[in-house]
Amino acid sequence: QLQAVQAEDADREIVVKVPGGITGTEQHFKNACNAIAYLEGVCPLRNKARDALKAAHSEQKTAEARLRDAEADAAEAEAKLQSARAQASRAEASLEDATKKAVQAKAEVDELSSHH
Repeated sequence: QLQAVQAEDADREIVVKVPGGITGTEQHFKNACNAIAYLEGVCPLRNKARDALKAAHSEQKTAEARLRDAEADAAEAEAKLQSARAQASRAEASLEDATKKAVQAKAEVDELSSHH
């Protein structure tokens, strides 16, 4: 009803009784917009939903931060893995080179030994 009043006469003064009935306290507002904002603030269901929404947003931000951290950790681990693979490849090449040199040196020693 207040939304209809707001559409018809945005500056109309509004009196709201909370809780409704003879035990309620009158609240005076300059317009329907202020009255609606007040009622939304005292509605337990709306407050509970608002609190749940805030908690969900907080959990979402925490989860997003954890995801960013995990992605950064994964990227760092991937970089370390690539570095380790490159280092292993270089070590393998060095081993092959050293093995060739050792075979060549043994051949030279064997040749020298056979001449003496």
